[in-house]
Amino acid sequence: MHNLFPGNLASFVCGTTFGWTSPEIPKLKLTVDNPLAVPLTASEEGWVGSLLPLGAAIGPFMAGIAADKFGRKKTLLVASVPFILAFVLNILASDVKYFFASRFLCGLAVGSVFTVIPMYIGEIADDEVRGSLADQREAAEKSLSKLRGKPINDIQKELEAIRSTVEEALANKASFFDIFKSRGLKMALFLSVGLVAMQQFSGINIILFYTQDIFTDAGVSLPPEICTIAIGVVQILASAATPVLVDRKGKRFLLLLSAVGMGLSQAVIAYFFYLKDDKHSDISAIGWIPIVSLIVYIVTYCLGFGPLPWAVMGELFPGNIKSVASTVTASGCWVLGFLLTNYFGMVTGLIGKSGSFGIFSVCCVIATVFTYKLVPETSGKSLQEIQDILNGNTNDKD
Repeated sequence: MHNLFPGNLASFVCGTTFGWTSPEIPKLKLTVDNPLAVPLTASEEGWVGSLLPLGAAIGPFMAGIAADKFGRKKTLLVASVPFILAFVLNILASDVKYFFASRFLCGLAVGSVFTVIPMYIGEIADDEVRGSLADQREAAEKSLSKLRGKPINDIQKELEAIRSTVEEALANKASFFDIFKSRGLKMALFLSVGLVAMQQFSGINIILFYTQDIFTDAGVSLPPEICTIAIGVVQILASAATPVLVDRKGKRFLLLLSAVGMGLSQAVIAYFFYLKDDKHSDISAIGWIPIVSLIVYIVTYCLGFGPLPWAVMGELFPGNIKSVASTVTASGCWVLGFLLTNYFGMVTGLIGKSGSFGIFSVCCVIATVFTYKLVPETSGKSLQEIQDILNGNTNDKD
């Protein structure tokens, strides 16, 4: 389990940076008890929210190189340095530029973490128990013996094959363009980019960055800070359940469940804002709807489209091309996150919150179809079995 500590710690810190804007931005817009001399403007608010994904779009390129040169674990540990610098800037901040720099540094670290973690997890996990990651790599022979249900002497041939595959991958580093020489690798890239794109178009950054604003705008009776804390608790609980459910149901099923749940919950939120902002109806009796809907959204997101696109990506590529594929995929993901976060306010001004959340709901429907039609089950399958599916040698997606 000690092998997992750097990844778990890095993921936890990433989560704190995502949620930071939700309670802090409303405070930075106040005229009292504000570290800034001048309250945050709408334009500055957009940049504070979006500079993290902008930095995260750059981070993967540094992390990809470092992961190959220094190793996955050391790269994860070094990625904590920008986090530390960012937190120091937050403490010292007296001008909005401090927060701009802080959010960008957090982005560099987040982009690095989300690039390296799929590689790190994919390489310390066995095919069958990749989801739970319990006690893996402490003894390769014991782990593989337990997995196959055979004595250690009977799994030596397979263990040797695994060792040879790893050594071959390390000895034959591939470039990004080598992906396009194989149908299976092209499909792996398409699925990886597609899954993280669907993750962003589900509206997750908007939900995390502006949770408190959403509750305030919805006019809920509970203090927005309490609602934000409740969402965070729900995230922790749902995330804890994900590994168990992955082992029982597989990643593909959870991705489908996640997309459907997110789509339905955001459709309800869209309808709520339609009644409130467009129809100007009395919504005092249904002020609980945004809370319940966002809880459903967060639960289903954490069960599927939160962690699993990155986990699936780490399982689709062989080791010799995994770092470059992860770099490109992660960078593309965060470019989308930057655009969505920075221009959410402008789009909402044009079509309203009901229209914005309606679009996110439709994107979740598209994610459902994408997953059902194209994404194979990777849990319990070796890299070769996954590549056979992607190359079209077998139609077994389950």
